[in-house]
Amino acid sequence: MLEENYQIWNREILTAVCFSEFEEEPEALTPEFRSAIQDKIDFINRHHQEILNSASGMAELAEDWLIQGIEDDTVDLDELTSVTMEDGTEVAFPVTEKAFKNSLYLIDVTFEFRKNSEICKAFLEFGCEPDYFCGHRVHIKINEEHQIICEGI
Repeated sequence: MLEENYQIWNREILTAVCFSEFEEEPEALTPEFRSAIQDKIDFINRHHQEILNSASGMAELAEDWLIQGIEDDTVDLDELTSVTMEDGTEVAFPVTEKAFKNSLYLIDVTFEFRKNSEICKAFLEFGCEPDYFCGHRVHIKINEEHQIICEGI
């Protein structure tokens, strides 16, 4: 595995480059590998909102995690307007899709090559602020055909 920093969404992001199914891992990135990586980075940069939108539905899961943290079983969830998290952070309840998407930030990206330098997948890992999932990350994959798939946490 090789690691490099790339500019993604106006931030320097550490990326890992993996070579699945290769008999021997390259010692450096060839121009062909760099071209495939740049193609994925360009796609990621152009489709920022679509990538975040792929996590729709995760707001409901964030709510479930917040509810699990409520120790008082007499709380009426219909009347709940905020929840205090373990770290003391108070968050609005229910968690809206907009609030959830705004909480996401990109932590790292892994590019995976299988058997050749043209076929490249990207795996993006996101954290949340506030940390709805207690350190667990949201995983979004971009496959060879540039399909964006949220794989959950």
